[in-house]
Amino acid sequence: VLLNFWATWCAPCRAEVPVLDAFQRKYAGQGVDVVAVSIDERADLDAVRRVLAPFSFAGALAVDSDLRAFGRVRQLPATFVIDRHGVLRRNGWDEAGVVDADTLDKAVRPLLRSGG
Repeated sequence: VLLNFWATWCAPCRAEVPVLDAFQRKYAGQGVDVVAVSIDERADLDAVRRVLAPFSFAGALAVDSDLRAFGRVRQLPATFVIDRHGVLRRNGWDEAGVVDADTLDKAVRPLLRSGG
C-alpha cells in the first residue's frame, strides 16, 4: 500500500498525483494499492473530488479517519509504503518530499519480488 498525505492547496501534492496514479495502474495487478488521504477540511470535499476524479486510486479525507498511528501531519506531501504484512517500509516523515516514479520503484519493486 502506498499511503499518501496531501492537500488541494499544496502545489507539490497536486503535481505528485499523476505519478501515484501511473504507479497504481502499472502495479495494480501485482497487489499495489494507492490511498491518498487529503488533510483538507470537509468543506473542501468538492475540491478534493475534482482533483482526484481523473485518477484510479482511492481517496479519503483525514477528518473522517483515525490517523493517530501516523502522528501529526508535519509536511506535505508525505508517502508511506506498507508491505503485505503491515510493516512500514518507507516512512513518509523521514523520507519527505515529492515522490517520483523512480523513488516508488525503488521502494516497492523489491517487495513485489520478495512477496513482502
